[in-house]
Amino acid sequence: MDIEVNKFVKKSIAISGVAAIILSIVICVIWSNLPGIYEYRITSLAKSGRCERAVNALERFQLTLGDDIDSELLARCKYEIANGMYSEGRFSEAESYFYELGDYKDSVEKSKACTYGVAEQYFAEKEYQAAADCFLKLGTYSDALQRKNECLFALAEETYLQGDYSAAIAQFVELGDYANAHDRAFAIAMEITGNEGLAMELIGENVSADSLDSIFEFSRAREELSIGRIAAGREHSVALRADGTVIATGSNEYGQCDVEEWKDIVFLSAGAYFTLGLKNDGTVVATGSNEYGQCDVNEWRDVKKIAAGDFDSLAVTNSGRLIACGYHDYSDLLELDGVADVFAGAYQAACLLDDGHIVTSHISSATTKKAVSVALSTAISVNVMPDGTISSNFTN
Repeated sequence: MDIEVNKFVKKSIAISGVAAIILSIVICVIWSNLPGIYEYRITSLAKSGRCERAVNALERFQLTLGDDIDSELLARCKYEIANGMYSEGRFSEAESYFYELGDYKDSVEKSKACTYGVAEQYFAEKEYQAAADCFLKLGTYSDALQRKNECLFALAEETYLQGDYSAAIAQFVELGDYANAHDRAFAIAMEITGNEGLAMELIGENVSADSLDSIFEFSRAREELSIGRIAAGREHSVALRADGTVIATGSNEYGQCDVEEWKDIVFLSAGAYFTLGLKNDGTVVATGSNEYGQCDVNEWRDVKKIAAGDFDSLAVTNSGRLIACGYHDYSDLLELDGVADVFAGAYQAACLLDDGHIVTSHISSATTKKAVSVALSTAISVNVMPDGTISSNFTN
C-alpha cells in the first residue's frame, strides 16, 4: 500500500512540475507579447473613435510595465491617440499629445494643425481675442496671419457694438490696410464727431491726448444735443440731468426757466420763450410763454417724441400720429400715419416717416428723399442721409 502511495505522490509531483513549467512558458509568452497586445488594443480604440478608452488602456499599460515600457512603442500609442482626438475635434487635447511627441513623425505639423483648430473653435464661439492669440502663435503657418486679422477685425466690430467707440477706432486703425479697416475707423469717427476734419484727426497716427479730449468733449456735447438732453430758446438754455431733473439758465421773462420742479424727464426741447419736457410715462410738460397756446400739452399721452418751434409744440405718439398746438395750423401733417420723428423750425415743421421719407409743412422744404435726421430753420431744411451725406433745399 505504501508503495502505491509513494508512486502516486511522485507522479503528482512530476505532473505539477510539468504544469508549472508549461504555465511559466505561457506567462513568458504572454508577457513578451503584452506590449503588442496593448498596442493593438490602444490603436484599435483610437481609430474607432473611442479615445477615452484608449487613454485608459494606455494608462494601464504604463502602470503594468513601468520603466520597462519601450519608448518607441509608447510613442506609437500616443501618436494614434492624438490622431483620434484630432479626428474628433478635440484639438486642445490632441495638441498636448503631439507637442509631447516632439519631432516624432509629423507631430510638429500636426501640433500646428491642432492649434489652428483650437483657434477656429474660439472664433466660432466669438472669443475673438483668444482666437487671434492662437493664430498669432502659428506665425506663417497656412493662412494664420490673415485669420488673425480677421479675428481682430471682428473684435473691433464687437467693441464698437458695445459702445466703446474710441477703443474700436484704435483697433481698426491698428489693422492698417486689412480689408476696409481704415474706412470703418473713419466711419465711426464721423459718427462720434460729425465733422470730417475731427474724424481725420481722431484716426490720425499722431493725435495727442489733449486733442483726443477736445474731440470727445465736442462729441459728447453733440450727442447731448442730438438726444434732447440740451436745448436752447432765443434767450434761455435748459439741460437734462442724469436723474431726470432739469436745470435752466438765461432770461426767465415768461417763466421759460421754471423747471426746478420737473422730474422723470427723458427729452427736452425749447421754443422761443417756452420749454417742453417729455416724461418717462409718455406725458408732456411745458412752461413759459403760452401766448398762442403752445404750452397746452397737459392732456397729451403716449408720446415718444417732442419738438418745439418758436411758437408751436409738436409730438409723435407711439401709434405714429402727430399732435400739435400753438401758432401754426399743421393740418396736413396731423393726417399722417407712420411718423417716426418730428422736427420744428421757426415757422415750419417736418416729419420723418417710418420708411425714411420726409414730409414738411413748408412748400420750399418739401422733399421725397429718405433721411435719418432733419434740421430746420425759418425756410431751410437740411437732411442727414443714410450714407452720412447732407441734402438741403437751400442754394446760394
